[in-house]
Amino acid sequence: MIRDAMSRVIGIRCVSKSAAAGITAAFGELLPPRLSPIVIYNGVDTGKYRPPTEDERRRARAGLGIAEDAVVLGTVCRLEPVKGVMPLLDTFLEVGAAHPDLVLVFAGDGTQKRDLEEAALASGVRPRTRFLGHREDVVSVLWSLDIFALFSRAEGFGFATAEAMAAGLPVLATSTGGTRELVLHDETGYLFPFGEWPQATSLLNGLLCSPDRLRALGRAGRIRAESHWTIERRDEAMGNFFAEILGASW
Repeated sequence: MIRDAMSRVIGIRCVSKSAAAGITAAFGELLPPRLSPIVIYNGVDTGKYRPPTEDERRRARAGLGIAEDAVVLGTVCRLEPVKGVMPLLDTFLEVGAAHPDLVLVFAGDGTQKRDLEEAALASGVRPRTRFLGHREDVVSVLWSLDIFALFSRAEGFGFATAEAMAAGLPVLATSTGGTRELVLHDETGYLFPFGEWPQATSLLNGLLCSPDRLRALGRAGRIRAESHWTIERRDEAMGNFFAEILGASW
């Protein structure tokens, strides 16, 4: 049944090279001859997701009860083990003593939310953490941050990472799946292998000690987002994709 269904496929669109490699590995032998997945990255609204003005940043922080002069590390994701949220908290704890102005923000819900809150309370850093739950105003959350982090075990594309880069944030993330195609190591942020938490701690320490570097990485991320992941670029590529496969199938 699967072989018959796959023989009828006329086109495959994937959101990253990593996803395309996964499709090929899983179904390559079942696909029609000469049919390979096409990579078309998702699009981000770079008009909405953009660097904030000083007033927008101030209001975003005030809404979360965060001081204007704090340094804010944060993530937007499901609070699940696959997203590496507990290691993110542990990394924050490792560097927090040396950086008392550092605040950690979690935007998202999941099965580990209560565990994270209890761990923050037990570690004495609950006043320096924010657990926002699900948020519709993601752009406002991003405007409150200085560094975006995503410690996932796996990512197909990484919408939140792309949105953070569009908002002008440097990224500290695991080099998994689509993330390593979004973030250019040492150009728009820093990447490290999943599970290499001491390396994450070292990289975060370096970022916190280099405000100018933070801003430069964020600016480069914004430029990359504008040139690679706009909605217009995605829509044009999807139009060409459908025109090609539908034209070839008739």
